[in-house]
Amino acid sequence: MATTNYSRIYTNATKQHVWWTERDSIGIALLDSLTTEKNRFKSPDGVYEVTLFYYKKPDPLKTLDVDGADLTDIPEIPSQFHQYIVDRAIQLGYEQKADPNMAVYFERKYEKGIKEGKTFANRGRISGSFQVRQHDM
Repeated sequence: MATTNYSRIYTNATKQHVWWTERDSIGIALLDSLTTEKNRFKSPDGVYEVTLFYYKKPDPLKTLDVDGADLTDIPEIPSQFHQYIVDRAIQLGYEQKADPNMAVYFERKYEKGIKEGKTFANRGRISGSFQVRQHDM
């Protein structure tokens, strides 16, 4: 018969900050997992600076015939990625002309741009000793 050691309840701190999103808002609380479920979440015990990182989707490009755009409009995407937009357009053109070799070539260039864009978007993250983890409700 196996014996259970009840002297070690938790190895982590029992109180930790958690966050969740609900109705276009962010909730932040202290989670005390040793209390009853009714009293498990409490307001933070101090004032903290919160930094949020998010991905912003750029506004759609306007078209000359419908949206009244002109040739001076500049997309919100950083300028180093403008050529990849062109590569995607060229790829789609070659697919319509049934030239698979050229379509694959420009698709690879576009996919390279997607990879570089994701790397660019994930740069500059701030980290420290205090972390808040997401909690599913």
